[in-house]
Amino acid sequence: MEPLIQLNKVGKFYPSRLTAGRLLRCLWPAPMKPKPNDFWALRDVSFELKRGTVLGVIGRNGMGKSTLLQLIAGLLDPSEGQVTVRGTVAALLELGAGFNPEFTGRENIFLSGSIYGYTQEMMAEKYEDVVRFADIGNHLDQPVKTYSSGMFARLAFAVAINVDPDLLLVDEILSVGDMEFQSKCFRKIETLREAGMSILFVSHGLDSVNTLCDEALLLSHGRMLEYGKTKEVIDSYMNMLAVKSQKSHAAQRPDDDAEKTVGARAEICDVMVINSKGVETIHPYTGEHCRVQYRLLFHDDVAHPVITLQTRTMLGVIASDITSEDCHRVLPPAKRGEEFLVSFEMDMNLCPGTYRFGVGVVDTLEGQHVPLFGREALTIEVISEQNARGIVYLNHSMSVKPVHTTQSVPGHE
Repeated sequence: MEPLIQLNKVGKFYPSRLTAGRLLRCLWPAPMKPKPNDFWALRDVSFELKRGTVLGVIGRNGMGKSTLLQLIAGLLDPSEGQVTVRGTVAALLELGAGFNPEFTGRENIFLSGSIYGYTQEMMAEKYEDVVRFADIGNHLDQPVKTYSSGMFARLAFAVAINVDPDLLLVDEILSVGDMEFQSKCFRKIETLREAGMSILFVSHGLDSVNTLCDEALLLSHGRMLEYGKTKEVIDSYMNMLAVKSQKSHAAQRPDDDAEKTVGARAEICDVMVINSKGVETIHPYTGEHCRVQYRLLFHDDVAHPVITLQTRTMLGVIASDITSEDCHRVLPPAKRGEEFLVSFEMDMNLCPGTYRFGVGVVDTLEGQHVPLFGREALTIEVISEQNARGIVYLNHSMSVKPVHTTQSVPGHE
């Protein structure tokens, strides 16, 4: 079977400044030749995407991710190379793209459907599913120019997933919705993935990429640095960011201190949550029994290692702070080069919301904790089918019983 997407040495450049010659080239459909000072948003990108694959595109801002998706969507023409897409594409690249701001949400559902090649009759069959997923109530009959960014996202996503595309393109649009809707969208993406839909999405949320994607593509300054298995590409990206951070810190220190940089004595990677079904997830359910696990690698001898796991809300409130000592586990001295798989078993007694897991390891010397490694490593979205609010879920219940008394109630004698 032929790949759904094929890119062969694709590049896209923009002239460095507007000149009369550039204006004429824009009006005259002739190939433009790059000049030395022109900006290359994308250069020499080649890869194939098989049907039924979920691909995450990662990299820092301004590295060419959105340009890549626009080329695949057909919104841009490549300056060089060839882009081949087989099948229908639904793109969520820009908030409200394809919507007429003067039309109501109801009218824009049918307008967007026509852009995807659906007749009025075909969209009428899908209309209730779109409305149900968007869940914007009475706003459906108001002009979309009155919508908030979150309502735009709800309606745009609801249309895109219901037109049964061969390929769904998503470019950070989900980040504008509320937490409940984001969780709903990610659960839907997981369902579409299981059903075999091809999805390509740009995200700065590496945890989401790690959970949802079969493959990942790393872009830097318009060039493809790596393409392959998700975890391997994410590890490369994290290493790249770490090196950049070290260089930045070294540049800020006096010259005589710059050469004294010492690497971490330990390292924690591959942090993940395994749900009650034994599946990796970033959307555990409230009260669900889960396992937080990661790999711990020692780069130095450590006499008395202690492992830590902290859970915080997005506002920084500590919901939980536990150590291996709290779990009555005394770890043996660690040798340089030793690697361990660490697992914390727990009931996810958190109310629905977004939380961050922080992981670390310290060396306890004479009652002092010497940090060896620590970072915020994973963001999760706890979801629930119950009406739970706050931070901690107490697995509550209640009862109300009448109290028998011989004392009369005033006014009821």
